[in-house]
Amino acid sequence: MANALSARAVRICDLTFAYPEHEPVLEHISLEVDAGAFCLVNGPTGCGKTTLLRLLKPELAPEGIKTGTIEILGEQATDSLRSATDIGFIMQDPAAQIVCDTVWHEIAFGLENIGMAQSEMRRRVAEVAHFFGIEPLMHTSTDALSGGQQQLVNLAGVLALQPRLLVLDEPTASLDPDARRQFLYLLGRVHRELGITVIMSTHLPEEAEHLATQTFAIGPVSPAVPRAELDRRLAARWSTFHRGLPVLSARDVFVRYDRDAPWTLRGLDLTVCQGGVHAIVGGNGCGKSTLLKSLVGILRPQRGHVDNTCHETQSYLPQDPKALLVCNTVADELDEWRERAGYSTDDIARMIERMGLSGLEAHHPFDLSGGQQQKLALAKVLLTRPRLLVLDEPTTGLDASGAAEIVTILRGIAERGCTVLLVTHDLDVAYAVADEVSLMFDGQIACTEPAREFFGHSLMYRPHERARLFGMLLQREEAPMEAVDQPPSDVRTSVEEAPLEQPRPRRPKGNAAIEAIALAAVPAVLVIAGLCGFRQTALLSFTVVLAALGIFFASYETGEMHMREIMPTVVLAALAAAGRVLFAAVPSVKPISAVAIIAGVCLGRRSGFMVGALAALTSNFFFGQGAWTPWQMYAWGLVGYGAGVLAQIGVFGHPDASGQERKGMPALLIYGFVASVLYGWILNAWSIIGYLHTGLGFNLLAVYAASFPFDAAHGIATVAFLGALYLPWRRKLARIVRRYGIERGENR
Repeated sequence: MANALSARAVRICDLTFAYPEHEPVLEHISLEVDAGAFCLVNGPTGCGKTTLLRLLKPELAPEGIKTGTIEILGEQATDSLRSATDIGFIMQDPAAQIVCDTVWHEIAFGLENIGMAQSEMRRRVAEVAHFFGIEPLMHTSTDALSGGQQQLVNLAGVLALQPRLLVLDEPTASLDPDARRQFLYLLGRVHRELGITVIMSTHLPEEAEHLATQTFAIGPVSPAVPRAELDRRLAARWSTFHRGLPVLSARDVFVRYDRDAPWTLRGLDLTVCQGGVHAIVGGNGCGKSTLLKSLVGILRPQRGHVDNTCHETQSYLPQDPKALLVCNTVADELDEWRERAGYSTDDIARMIERMGLSGLEAHHPFDLSGGQQQKLALAKVLLTRPRLLVLDEPTTGLDASGAAEIVTILRGIAERGCTVLLVTHDLDVAYAVADEVSLMFDGQIACTEPAREFFGHSLMYRPHERARLFGMLLQREEAPMEAVDQPPSDVRTSVEEAPLEQPRPRRPKGNAAIEAIALAAVPAVLVIAGLCGFRQTALLSFTVVLAALGIFFASYETGEMHMREIMPTVVLAALAAAGRVLFAAVPSVKPISAVAIIAGVCLGRRSGFMVGALAALTSNFFFGQGAWTPWQMYAWGLVGYGAGVLAQIGVFGHPDASGQERKGMPALLIYGFVASVLYGWILNAWSIIGYLHTGLGFNLLAVYAASFPFDAAHGIATVAFLGALYLPWRRKLARIVRRYGIERGENR
């Protein structure tokens, strides 16, 4: 029995998971993956594939209510170092995982973070570079790589850590057909030759079925249907298609992003006619997205001419749907343009039903799956009823059912006179929806042909012989639309017999007494030294400040903080430091106080202190380090700490209470002004002690009076920064705290 269990790379038993304040997204999931297996995970959009895979990686596991057990490599709990080395994770968006400037640095990044010796690091980087054949790219900028190359670099960086389990969340979703085939071929080699256990989710299981040793479906999965069954339906449409008048044209267009960069578009010509669906296909990096931006007016060509007769009645869906999602709920997103575009609340309700977003109206858009975000963004632009609809990869992240729904919608609006121009890597979608197809290569249109001719004699750009999309399209033609539009009824089941409980124990409370003593020691020593006439006050105060900072930093370090709790603090500190550098030319305008206050309110008093202190330390690498640095760290840390204490007792409103943010704004702005002035007073005290060596009396008052205009200006600037940043940042941080279970208040 023990040997059987040890042969399991992953063992999930009766897992149910729900995000905070939401219905369960996974219910009664049981899965066993043998060591050395290749497990393919598929299911409808929004069924929980990404959530399931992230639960296998402790650093990425979402916060929520969970029952059941998850054993990974024989253990239910995995420490950070073992998780980093034994469990590799590849995300859907290649660029989201790239953090370094060159390929060499990117592959070595993980090894550097676990403290590996240089000699061993170089050997591992060389091994994976040879394995993937990317030696010519080692010194290439990661920004210059195509999507497929970026994903290979991500895979190489993960494999350099020599993981035992490799988890991939739809890694080929944004790749072109050739890049998908290359990536899957190399992934198959990783599995066969290295014996690594692979778990991969996908919306195109037909492309990876030959690699899988086992499959796991969450919810219903439609069967693959031969393309010939759809051909007869498409033949009738293709035979009746006639090109209308041009509504969009490009003539000899040249575009590049930098003066010294090569041309992204070079002498491009394209004509799009009214009332049809025009698809553009081509490899990653050939300029498809740049072309769309030029056609809709986002980019202006350096040479050539674009004629868009529908520029006032067009809608554009970018490749990343998050670019259109700016509100706090799904309902607010769809309502944002209602008055301007003239659609009704009934139109919104019908669109929600049509897109399968029912029940998600109160969800934050960023809490949706990638496919659901794509549906939401498309619904938002469709509600405007454009005459020209321009779409960049509209089916990314969608399963066969969702893609079929998009195809049906696009065909319907095209038949009503709307012109549709889309870029897609999904040749099955292009085959099913397009009237005309353009192939793009090297910044030019290589050919434009009717869809029947293009797919009829193309050697490489051909749809699959069998695909689930074809079956879903045929089903939609045969079934009543109302029935088809309903989300699958058996994706989720009742869990009344297994009430959800929160298993994660809370961390012991932070020692507020030690923190208070450390912070109060500095002014206490100054007062005592001044009253006693101590002559070495500068040295004494410098020592006390360093000791106070050391005690506080040690308290933070011993708090057993997880990476997900440290990262928001570090990011806010970096933003504060960068903001101070950005406004260096403007006297007394420093955003550090405002950012430290926001951190204290949203993340807790200790995070507020750390943001202020770290921002002072790091920004002084630009302004110059000196004896004043510990004082700045102490003073700005105190600003953030005080905000955290006041927020904890409710002065600024409850951190999780939506709608109460503005209620606490007056108190917050008053605190921001007062705290900024006090920051100046603390630095003035250091100046008096360190340089003037004066005691209490007229000279001291003169220093404070002379500096007050600058301190007041700092306070006014802090109020302005809080007014601009507090509400949007608080909403975002509150979502991060809720989604990832970051503790705050008295525990921070």
